[in-house]
Order: sequence, then structure tokens, then C-alpha cells
Amino acid sequence: MARYGQFPAPLLLSAALAASAGAACSKPDGTSGFTAQALGVAQAASGTAAPEAATVLAAAAKFQEAAFELTLVSAGPYKAGQVGQVEIRLSAKQPYHSNDKYPYKFKSKPADGVEFEAPIVRIENGKLTKTEVWLPIRFTPKAAGSKMIEGQFSFSVCTEDRCLVERRDLKLAVEVQ
Repeated sequence: MARYGQFPAPLLLSAALAASAGAACSKPDGTSGFTAQALGVAQAASGTAAPEAATVLAAAAKFQEAAFELTLVSAGPYKAGQVGQVEIRLSAKQPYHSNDKYPYKFKSKPADGVEFEAPIVRIENGKLTKTEVWLPIRFTPKAAGSKMIEGQFSFSVCTEDRCLVERRDLKLAVEVQ
């Protein structure tokens, strides 16, 4: 008797890998490497465990990992009704470097009392070097008090052998006068 609604693990693994192919990075030799995120999806589908790949990280102002350091920093002071800015700073750690082919972007999360200049800020508004990425996020606070600046940053760092395509939820409280 056939059971409906169940798929064999190899089929799920194949589907997960195919769905995550967009997260792969093309290497100079024309091959591609899957990221930890894609591997985590595939392993979850097959039932194998990979705690480091499957971990969902909470939003933060700073991430220090083996391949990179990522921070969201204040560029205040801030005044109600005046344009302010925070800065995303990404530093690739050796042997990694910035992926100059990747479309870096920050997608802001709507926040009470904060109006972002643009809901999505792309690398064209920032600076990209071999090991550093800098992206300004401009906003206008509507009133005095503590305001939360948050959103998701999409980025990539590579070695000669592989590329990591990553996303981190960034969050920083700023004080507005």
C-alpha cells in the first residue's frame, strides 16, 4: 500500500540541493561550491545533522566568524527629523576576500519612528575593496528616543577554492535627541 505525502530522503536531498543552487558561487574554473546554508538545507532534508550549518543566528550588531567580521555601527549623533546614518562594515579574513561579482545589499526592516531613505541599499551606494565592504544606511528618525535600525545584509566572501554566500540579520539601537 503506497503512502502519500512522504518522499524518500534522496529525493528531498536532490530537491534541497537544486533549490539552493542559486546560493552557489561560481569559481574561476567554472565549477561551483555550495554554501554552508545550502548544505544545511540538504542535510536537514536527508535527516543528517550539521549543527553549525543548521543554526539560525539571532539579529545582532556584530558577527565574528572564521571567514569574516561583520558590524553595524553608529555614525551618530542623531536628531529627530534629520537624516542620520549607520554603517555596515564587512572585513574578509585571510584567506578570504570580498566577492566583487556578488550583488551586496541591505534590506531594511520597517521600524516605528524611522523612515529609511531606501528600503534596499545596494553596493553601488557603498565601497568594495579586495577585503573590505562598507555600506551606508541612511534614515530619518521621526522623534527623540531609542530607535531600532535593523534589516538583512546579503554578502559573499571567497577563497581560491570556494565562495560563501551569506545573509545576516543586523540590528542596532540608536539614541535620537
